[in-house]
Amino acid sequence: DCPIELHLPAMQNDVWFDFIAFDPGLYTVETCGPDAESSPDTTLSVYEGSDCPVDHERQVTCNDDGLLDYCGLGSRAFFPADGGAIYKIRVGGEDGSEPSGTLTVRHAEDCQPNNVPDADEIASCRPDNPNCQDCNGNDVPDECDIADGTSDDINANAVPDECEPGDFNGDGKVDLPDFADFVDCLTGPCGNPPCEPALYSDPACRIGDFGYDGDVDLNDFGGFQVTFTGP
Repeated sequence: DCPIELHLPAMQNDVWFDFIAFDPGLYTVETCGPDAESSPDTTLSVYEGSDCPVDHERQVTCNDDGLLDYCGLGSRAFFPADGGAIYKIRVGGEDGSEPSGTLTVRHAEDCQPNNVPDADEIASCRPDNPNCQDCNGNDVPDECDIADGTSDDINANAVPDECEPGDFNGDGKVDLPDFADFVDCLTGPCGNPPCEPALYSDPACRIGDFGYDGDVDLNDFGGFQVTFTGP
Protein backbone atom coordinates (compact mmCIF):
# COMPACT_ATOMS: atom_id res chain seq x y z
CA ASP A 1 0.00 0.00 0.00
CA CYS A 2 1.31 3.48 -0.90
CA PRO A 3 0.30 6.38 1.34
CA ILE A 4 -1.19 9.21 -0.74
CA GLU A 5 -3.01 12.49 -0.47
CA LEU A 6 -6.30 11.73 -2.21
CA HIS A 7 -8.59 13.88 -4.31
CA LEU A 8 -11.31 11.22 -4.35
CA PRO A 9 -13.97 10.36 -1.76
CA ALA A 10 -13.39 7.49 0.66
CA MET A 11 -10.97 5.33 -1.31
CA GLN A 12 -10.48 2.32 0.96
CA ASN A 13 -9.20 -1.25 0.79
CA ASP A 14 -7.15 -0.18 -2.19
CA VAL A 15 -5.26 -2.37 -4.67
CA TRP A 16 -2.26 -1.17 -6.68
CA PHE A 17 -1.10 -2.12 -10.15
CA ASP A 18 1.89 -1.22 -12.30
CA PHE A 19 1.16 -0.52 -15.96
CA ILE A 20 3.82 -0.20 -18.68
CA ALA A 21 2.76 1.79 -21.75
CA PHE A 22 4.76 0.00 -24.43
CA ASP A 23 3.38 2.38 -27.07
CA PRO A 24 2.75 6.12 -26.73
CA GLY A 25 -0.78 7.43 -27.03
CA LEU A 26 -4.04 7.86 -25.17
CA TYR A 27 -5.15 5.09 -22.79
CA THR A 28 -8.35 4.37 -20.92
CA VAL A 29 -8.41 2.57 -17.58
CA GLU A 30 -11.69 1.32 -16.17
CA THR A 31 -13.44 -1.05 -13.79
CA CYS A 32 -16.70 -0.92 -15.75
CA GLY A 33 -18.69 -4.09 -16.28
CA PRO A 34 -20.64 -5.04 -19.39
CA ASP A 35 -23.49 -2.81 -18.18
CA ALA A 36 -24.30 -0.35 -15.41
CA GLU A 37 -25.90 -2.96 -13.15
CA SER A 38 -22.82 -5.21 -13.18
CA SER A 39 -20.24 -2.44 -12.74
CA PRO A 40 -18.65 -2.43 -9.26
CA ASP A 41 -18.67 0.70 -7.12
CA THR A 42 -15.03 1.80 -7.24
CA THR A 43 -12.70 4.77 -7.43
CA LEU A 44 -9.39 4.86 -9.27
CA SER A 45 -6.37 7.07 -9.70
CA VAL A 46 -3.30 6.91 -11.94
CA TYR A 47 0.20 8.21 -11.12
CA GLU A 48 3.44 8.58 -13.03
CA GLY A 49 6.26 6.22 -12.11
CA SER A 50 6.42 2.98 -10.15
CA ASP A 51 8.09 4.17 -6.93
CA CYS A 52 6.36 4.18 -3.55
CA PRO A 53 5.31 6.29 -1.83
CA VAL A 54 3.51 8.46 -4.39
CA ASP A 55 2.00 11.92 -3.94
CA HIS A 56 -0.69 13.96 -5.60
CA GLU A 57 1.84 15.81 -7.76
CA ARG A 58 2.38 12.58 -9.70
CA GLN A 59 -1.33 12.05 -10.24
CA VAL A 60 -2.25 12.16 -13.93
CA THR A 61 -5.95 11.30 -13.73
CA CYS A 62 -8.66 10.03 -11.37
CA ASN A 63 -12.33 9.10 -11.45
CA ASP A 64 -15.16 8.03 -9.20
CA ASP A 65 -18.16 7.16 -11.39
CA GLY A 66 -17.50 6.70 -15.11
CA LEU A 67 -19.02 8.96 -17.76
CA LEU A 68 -20.31 6.28 -20.13
CA ASP A 69 -23.78 4.85 -19.48
CA TYR A 70 -22.61 1.23 -19.26
CA CYS A 71 -20.13 2.09 -16.51
CA GLY A 72 -22.66 2.90 -13.79
CA LEU A 73 -20.83 3.27 -10.45
CA GLY A 74 -17.67 1.81 -11.96
CA SER A 75 -14.70 4.07 -12.66
CA ARG A 76 -13.28 5.13 -16.01
CA ALA A 77 -10.47 7.57 -16.67
CA PHE A 78 -8.07 8.34 -19.50
CA PHE A 79 -4.57 9.72 -19.82
CA PRO A 80 -1.86 10.32 -22.45
CA ALA A 81 1.12 8.03 -21.91
CA ASP A 82 4.72 8.10 -23.06
CA GLY A 83 6.03 4.97 -24.74
CA GLY A 84 7.94 2.81 -22.26
CA ALA A 85 6.73 4.79 -19.23
CA ILE A 86 5.46 3.08 -16.07
CA TYR A 87 2.30 4.20 -14.29
CA LYS A 88 0.82 3.18 -10.95
CA ILE A 89 -2.92 2.51 -10.91
CA ARG A 90 -4.79 2.56 -7.61
CA VAL A 91 -8.25 1.01 -7.34
CA GLY A 92 -10.31 1.39 -4.19
CA GLY A 93 -13.78 0.69 -2.89
CA GLU A 94 -16.15 3.24 -1.43
CA ASP A 95 -17.60 3.41 2.07
CA GLY A 96 -15.41 0.61 3.39
CA SER A 97 -16.15 -1.86 0.60
CA GLU A 98 -13.46 -3.90 -1.10
CA PRO A 99 -12.92 -3.21 -4.81
CA SER A 100 -14.06 -5.94 -7.14
CA GLY A 101 -14.47 -6.56 -10.84
CA THR A 102 -11.94 -6.39 -13.66
CA LEU A 103 -9.42 -3.64 -14.31
CA THR A 104 -9.04 -2.96 -18.04
CA VAL A 105 -6.41 -0.74 -19.66
CA ARG A 106 -6.42 -0.22 -23.40
CA HIS A 107 -5.41 2.14 -26.17
CA ALA A 108 -8.16 4.68 -26.86
CA GLU A 109 -9.30 5.95 -30.24
CA ASP A 110 -8.69 9.69 -30.41
CA CYS A 111 -9.16 10.73 -34.03
CA GLN A 112 -9.07 14.48 -33.61
CA PRO A 113 -6.70 14.21 -31.52
CA ASN A 114 -7.40 16.15 -28.33
CA ASN A 115 -6.47 13.67 -25.56
CA VAL A 116 -10.13 12.75 -25.04
CA PRO A 117 -11.28 9.29 -26.21
CA ASP A 118 -13.80 9.44 -29.01
CA ALA A 119 -16.34 7.42 -26.99
CA ASP A 120 -16.17 9.79 -24.01
CA GLU A 121 -16.34 12.86 -26.23
CA ILE A 122 -19.43 11.59 -28.00
CA ALA A 123 -21.10 10.59 -24.72
CA SER A 124 -20.72 14.09 -23.28
CA CYS A 125 -21.37 15.97 -26.54
CA ARG A 126 -23.72 18.94 -26.44
CA PRO A 127 -26.19 19.26 -29.34
CA ASP A 128 -24.70 22.63 -30.32
CA ASN A 129 -21.12 21.32 -30.57
CA PRO A 130 -20.40 20.21 -34.17
CA ASN A 131 -17.00 18.73 -33.29
CA CYS A 132 -18.24 15.68 -31.40
CA GLN A 133 -21.49 14.66 -33.12
CA ASP A 134 -21.88 11.03 -34.19
CA CYS A 135 -24.98 11.07 -36.36
CA ASN A 136 -24.38 7.63 -37.88
CA GLY A 137 -23.71 5.96 -34.52
CA ASN A 138 -20.36 4.36 -35.40
CA ASP A 139 -18.58 5.71 -32.27
CA VAL A 140 -16.43 8.05 -34.37
CA PRO A 141 -17.01 11.84 -34.46
CA ASP A 142 -18.58 12.90 -37.74
CA GLU A 143 -15.74 15.25 -38.61
CA CYS A 144 -13.32 12.32 -38.48
CA ASP A 145 -15.56 10.18 -40.70
CA ILE A 146 -15.55 13.00 -43.24
CA ALA A 147 -11.82 13.67 -42.94
CA ASP A 148 -10.78 10.04 -43.52
CA GLY A 149 -13.29 9.39 -46.30
CA THR A 150 -15.57 7.05 -44.35
CA SER A 151 -18.44 9.46 -45.00
CA ASP A 152 -19.08 11.85 -47.88
CA ASP A 153 -19.94 15.49 -47.32
CA ILE A 154 -20.83 16.66 -50.80
CA ASN A 155 -22.44 19.92 -49.63
CA ALA A 156 -19.56 20.66 -47.22
CA ASN A 157 -21.73 21.38 -44.18
CA ALA A 158 -19.78 19.09 -41.80
CA VAL A 159 -22.65 16.57 -41.63
CA PRO A 160 -22.16 13.14 -43.26
CA ASP A 161 -24.41 12.81 -46.26
CA GLU A 162 -25.92 9.55 -44.96
CA CYS A 163 -27.36 11.55 -42.05
CA GLU A 164 -29.21 14.08 -44.22
CA PRO A 165 -30.60 12.28 -47.28
CA GLY A 166 -32.45 14.63 -49.59
CA ASP A 167 -30.92 17.86 -48.28
CA PHE A 168 -28.93 18.74 -51.39
CA ASN A 169 -28.11 22.33 -50.42
CA GLY A 170 -27.29 21.56 -46.79
CA ASP A 171 -29.64 24.13 -45.28
CA GLY A 172 -31.09 21.74 -42.69
CA LYS A 173 -34.40 21.08 -44.43
CA VAL A 174 -35.68 19.10 -47.40
CA ASP A 175 -37.78 21.45 -49.52
CA LEU A 176 -38.58 22.55 -53.08
CA PRO A 177 -35.02 23.62 -54.02
CA ASP A 178 -33.87 20.15 -53.01
CA PHE A 179 -36.66 18.61 -55.08
CA ALA A 180 -35.31 20.32 -58.19
CA ASP A 181 -31.89 18.75 -57.55
CA PHE A 182 -33.52 15.40 -56.87
CA VAL A 183 -35.33 15.46 -60.24
CA ASP A 184 -32.06 16.29 -61.99
CA CYS A 185 -30.57 13.15 -60.44
CA LEU A 186 -33.30 10.73 -61.55
CA THR A 187 -31.47 8.00 -63.46
CA GLY A 188 -32.93 4.60 -62.69
CA PRO A 189 -33.69 1.95 -62.03
CA CYS A 190 -30.62 0.14 -63.26
CA GLY A 191 -32.34 -3.25 -63.51
CA ASN A 192 -30.25 -5.26 -61.07
CA PRO A 193 -29.27 -3.11 -58.10
CA PRO A 194 -26.92 -2.35 -56.57
CA CYS A 195 -25.65 -0.57 -59.66
CA GLU A 196 -21.89 -0.74 -60.06
CA PRO A 197 -20.79 1.80 -61.06
CA ALA A 198 -23.58 4.13 -59.97
CA LEU A 199 -25.84 5.33 -62.77
CA TYR A 200 -25.49 8.97 -61.74
CA SER A 201 -22.32 10.78 -62.80
CA ASP A 202 -22.66 13.67 -60.35
CA PRO A 203 -21.47 12.50 -56.90
CA ALA A 204 -23.89 14.96 -55.28
CA CYS A 205 -26.70 12.66 -56.42
CA ARG A 206 -25.73 10.24 -53.67
CA ILE A 207 -27.72 12.51 -51.34
CA GLY A 208 -30.84 11.50 -53.29
CA ASP A 209 -29.99 7.79 -53.34
CA PHE A 210 -32.12 6.79 -50.35
CA GLY A 211 -31.76 3.10 -51.12
CA TYR A 212 -27.96 3.29 -51.42
CA ASP A 213 -28.23 1.11 -54.52
CA GLY A 214 -26.43 3.27 -57.07
CA ASP A 215 -29.42 4.87 -58.80
CA VAL A 216 -32.00 7.55 -58.08
CA ASP A 217 -35.42 6.21 -59.04
CA LEU A 218 -39.06 6.12 -57.94
CA ASN A 219 -38.18 4.07 -54.87
CA ASP A 220 -35.93 6.92 -53.76
CA PHE A 221 -38.75 9.38 -54.46
CA GLY A 222 -40.70 7.64 -51.69
CA GLY A 223 -37.84 8.33 -49.29
CA PHE A 224 -37.70 11.93 -50.44
CA GLN A 225 -41.42 12.36 -49.73
CA VAL A 226 -40.95 11.06 -46.17
CA THR A 227 -38.15 13.54 -45.44
CA PHE A 228 -39.77 16.49 -47.21
CA THR A 229 -40.30 19.32 -44.72
CA GLY A 230 -41.55 22.09 -47.01
CA PRO A 231 -40.17 25.55 -47.70
